[in-house]
Amino acid sequence: MVLVVAAVVVAFSCWRWTFANDAQDIQGTWYIAGTQKTVDVTADGIKLADDVTYSYTIDEGAKALSISFGNMEGEARYRFSFDRQTLALRDGETTWGNSLSEDISWTIAALGRAIQGEQASPELSGDSTMVLTRTPQDLSSEGASGAAASQVASQGA
Repeated sequence: MVLVVAAVVVAFSCWRWTFANDAQDIQGTWYIAGTQKTVDVTADGIKLADDVTYSYTIDEGAKALSISFGNMEGEARYRFSFDRQTLALRDGETTWGNSLSEDISWTIAALGRAIQGEQASPELSGDSTMVLTRTPQDLSSEGASGAAASQVASQGA
């Protein structure tokens, strides 16, 4: 039993911290879920509009971004979907331990959904969240896009 638990811990650790390169995978063009509005991420900036680009640094251990715009600073928690085609962001501070515990419970639930043939969204709980996808979505499409579009509209993103 101890070997099984150790194997699960090692597998999760490898998946979470060494399987992929978050700093590289976060870069590129993303779309706010349920919309065709783009968010362009470079190695050091998150461009929301022509005149709005946030500087950021990434902490892959805590799965957090430190963000700055002018004299304003903040943090955001992030999580990728298994296929890394969806990215969830939550505004606010996080700790390494909090993100780890959230990711353990999410991973267990996501694996359960994967076994059932379903794709698990990487959404994070909280008030100030945003879900980004690699492909634009039509506002009339089914699924989480309608809720995401409503959320984005209410936040003025």
